[in-house]
Amino acid sequence: MSSCTPTPPASERAAAIRTALDDAASLINVQHAQVLSAVIEMKEANLHRSAFGFSALRDLLVSQFDFHNRTAADIAAIARLSGKFRLLAKAATSGK
Repeated sequence: MSSCTPTPPASERAAAIRTALDDAASLINVQHAQVLSAVIEMKEANLHRSAFGFSALRDLLVSQFDFHNRTAADIAAIARLSGKFRLLAKAATSGK
């Protein structure tokens, strides 16, 4: 005779999946804030040109760090505008 593990009700499974996704989203958001902070710092110090030899932040992120084109473009755009929108950049990099 084999023992079967009963399947939990859908509401319990949904709650467990929601918790897993909430936890993953929190971790991803922390990583996004760290990446954005580093790219803003790189841009402000002009390191993408002087240390890495790239005129475009997007190209650097794609080539050297294997970011997807769309993600790299978004991060580069935010970094370029961070000086103009300091309060928003601070909120994005602090995770708030």
